[in-house]
Amino acid sequence: MKKLKKELNDLSNTNNKMLFRLESPKSPFNKEMNKYLEALTTDKNYNNTYTNELIYNEYICGYMDVDGTFYMSVSYDKKLNELKANMENQYLSEKDLYKLWKEFEYKNDMNMNSKNYTRQVTPRFGVHCHMMDEDLLMKIFNKLCMSEKYIRKSYRKNTDNKMVSVYYYMDNMNLMVEKIFPFFDKHQLLTNKYYSYNKFKSSLLKFMETNDKDKFSLSSMLINNYMPMPNLSIPQNKINLFYMLGLFEAEGNVSWDNTKNSLTWSISQNINSELMMNNLKIYLNNLEMDPNTPEEIKMSLNKKDFVNTYFKKNNMLELAMTNLNFLHYKLFYNIDKYNFWLIGYKRISFTLFRMIATLYIRGVHTYPEVKEFINFLFKNIINKHLNLIEMLNIMSLEKINYFLNYDPVYNEFQSYRTNSQKGGMFMYDKNKTFIGYISSIKNTEIYFLKLGYMHGAKRTSMSKYATNNKLFLNNYYLYKSPIHNWKGENTIS
Repeated sequence: MKKLKKELNDLSNTNNKMLFRLESPKSPFNKEMNKYLEALTTDKNYNNTYTNELIYNEYICGYMDVDGTFYMSVSYDKKLNELKANMENQYLSEKDLYKLWKEFEYKNDMNMNSKNYTRQVTPRFGVHCHMMDEDLLMKIFNKLCMSEKYIRKSYRKNTDNKMVSVYYYMDNMNLMVEKIFPFFDKHQLLTNKYYSYNKFKSSLLKFMETNDKDKFSLSSMLINNYMPMPNLSIPQNKINLFYMLGLFEAEGNVSWDNTKNSLTWSISQNINSELMMNNLKIYLNNLEMDPNTPEEIKMSLNKKDFVNTYFKKNNMLELAMTNLNFLHYKLFYNIDKYNFWLIGYKRISFTLFRMIATLYIRGVHTYPEVKEFINFLFKNIINKHLNLIEMLNIMSLEKINYFLNYDPVYNEFQSYRTNSQKGGMFMYDKNKTFIGYISSIKNTEIYFLKLGYMHGAKRTSMSKYATNNKLFLNNYYLYKSPIHNWKGENTIS
């Protein structure tokens, strides 16, 4: 095997034997990797220098559908608390709710009887996220044309007194009417938060008109109860790539199963968002395919859907995809096509995940040192909330570059499933000229015994040599998948 090693600051000339868009100097992936390299050599701050300045309206909607809030801060008295405790979890019109308020048995509350008592009600629009994404929150509010002087900030600490999350919100009613309402009327939310927004908007406008704090307080009970509103339906067929990436930024995940040797890209949501998740599944399954997709792979991707949803514990729903060809020729292709990348801290994990997926498709992951490196990345960096400098202190970008330039093991014209199928052996001579395919490792052992190799031609030895890409019996190379465009020829029974 020929292992190439290029300059540390150059990823633009990687091995070009295969049709991977990763190798295009203009691809978002390549740009991102070179940003890491530049940050390593110049020690620049990641958030200030390398965060994508471009943010789409649909991206904000996807992010808000997970981490956004429309909330009313209310000073509850005894009457409100008792009403809330006895109210069924159902949608009530403002008229019905106020009627229930009038009929509910009132128990004296000293605060309410005080002359100085004034019910405090404050509407809030906000976004909550991990501390590392504070820069992202500022970009969202800037996109909403919201000056920083109107933004309030709340920081939360863990038991070790470390800042772990941040909540940006604003409570200026006039700005909500001028900035927030027009934005979400035009760019609609697609989960049950669509109802929360409309309840919030309706209540706030009515309050500004009547100044009835009792009714406004009552409305706070219903805003985030996930119950639909009559004559109002969540918009469908509105999902696009940017909405999906915003959703992934907030609630997405990448993972690796060492036992099954598989990669997974997924998004999780509460079961109340089942409609949106089903629409997202349909959208992803129908993504445009890379026009340069090899014919066999194209046929396999057209046979069935590769994005599925699963019900999980705690009323959660997971949308997941594990097919590497789907990831590469559909998902990654469309991200490249629109020249867009993630904006928050999750971009590091996603970038490394894509790099690992590339190693898998090339078959390079079959080498022990590469698999060990993948294991290291998932244990120490991916999904660990690290910034760029912390990541660079842990891992070697030179090693990434080194592995990306290994010669491919798998055939570029065949699907990952075909390339990685177990059982048979593809046999080549010293010059890697194809000799033949033997359907099982047992038959391979018998084949070499017939050639007179009484010693050394054992199944365990063959598997070891096939995995390590070493010359077998000083004359043969054995592979578990073809390294040429094999079309079924030279099959040895």
